[in-house]
Amino acid sequence: MRARRFVCAFLLLALFMGQTAVAETFSNDPAAIQEAAQSVMLLELYCDDECIGTASGFVAFDNKTLITNYHVIKGVTGILAYSDDDSLYYVDRVYAADKDKDLAILGFFSPTNLVPLRLGADAELLRAAPVLTISSPKGIKNSVSKGNISALFEAEGVSYIQISAPISPGSSGGALFDDQGLVIGVLEGALIDAQNMNLAIHIQNAMDLYHTVDAAKFVSLKEFADSIASAPSPTPTPRPTPQGESAKEYAEALSRYSLLKIGDSGIAVQEMQSALIALGYLEDGADGIYGKNTEKAVRGFQREHTLVADGVANPQTQKKIFDEYGKQYDEPEIPLVIPSKAYGEWRDDGNKLAFHLQVKNVSKLKGISAFELYIYPADVWGERLLEENYVYMVTTEAAIAPGKIAYSDFVSMDDADAIDRVYAAIHKIKMSNGSVIEIPEDEMVYSYWTID
Repeated sequence: MRARRFVCAFLLLALFMGQTAVAETFSNDPAAIQEAAQSVMLLELYCDDECIGTASGFVAFDNKTLITNYHVIKGVTGILAYSDDDSLYYVDRVYAADKDKDLAILGFFSPTNLVPLRLGADAELLRAAPVLTISSPKGIKNSVSKGNISALFEAEGVSYIQISAPISPGSSGGALFDDQGLVIGVLEGALIDAQNMNLAIHIQNAMDLYHTVDAAKFVSLKEFADSIASAPSPTPTPRPTPQGESAKEYAEALSRYSLLKIGDSGIAVQEMQSALIALGYLEDGADGIYGKNTEKAVRGFQREHTLVADGVANPQTQKKIFDEYGKQYDEPEIPLVIPSKAYGEWRDDGNKLAFHLQVKNVSKLKGISAFELYIYPADVWGERLLEENYVYMVTTEAAIAPGKIAYSDFVSMDDADAIDRVYAAIHKIKMSNGSVIEIPEDEMVYSYWTID
């Protein structure tokens, strides 16, 4: 009788130990999966102002870098990225892209609050080993699926991982995890003419591509889309920096303006036309179409300002046009402000407090497409409730025409009971022509609102 009890006790202990061991693996740890999902994002893909689909991506290397597929960004001019908690981030730059390996390294408009995922380039991969995917198939954000490694192979210089975990359209760019919680692959797609052949690109390929990145050098999504268009416009012949323009001014022009020429259209053309009209070089209305009259006006401006008079509005020419407009018409250096009596709205968010406020575009000419605010809560004495120098960041995509008022997105703050007021300042502004104005942290001007 004692022996039987001993055997039963031993079996129960073994069963308990087995369950404990299983629970320690990533694929059987819901809390660990939930934590990893915070850094995987649903991507809404836009061509100009039209949403053309959804895909996936994940934060890696640092809190301002995103990995996805090359085919995801082909023809895309804007990306809205939604994190697991529905925070919205704006992706606006391409650091590196490799068509053959179907990978792209992208950058956010401003740093996120997300933790970069751990990458497992050196992880041991074995057939039949368990794996887990997090992606957004059919726009369903951060769906989890489990499976195993079916095969490991190389094709045309790219390392692939075949998995049995199901993936669908929209999963492209999602993360493939091993059972240690390391990202071992970038989800790519499934072979249509085969059964259950779902593929991921080995993460080493993405790491190799990242090592080519120079953070100071990138192109906008629109510039990238234009560069790979099926019938791209001829590349203009490079010209030297205009005489007398400093290297700093030259770099600033290149970062704020993209080349405009006859046949182009859009808000950037319209804003330039408005400036040329105000300066007396163009008589036609600002219709946003770069036609013969606009070309003639640009050539006239270039001729009078000792620029190469070819009628092509390169970045240096546009900078000169807007600088001249600013001198004559008192165009503000910082076009977005928080009005002196800006309205702020509070919202109870459980144990958090949500807040958003009004901003105004004080430019007479230029539109705004996105902006970033720094916000921090304070107590009744005005003392910060967060660690020193820490702020909440809220990035808002909003088309704000000259002279118009808009609202920021809500920011949700912890410790609601302790908050008496919030301070907010404008940090970054993205103009509708794609240029970005960044206000240094030591120059930001904070306004504050007290809870009623």
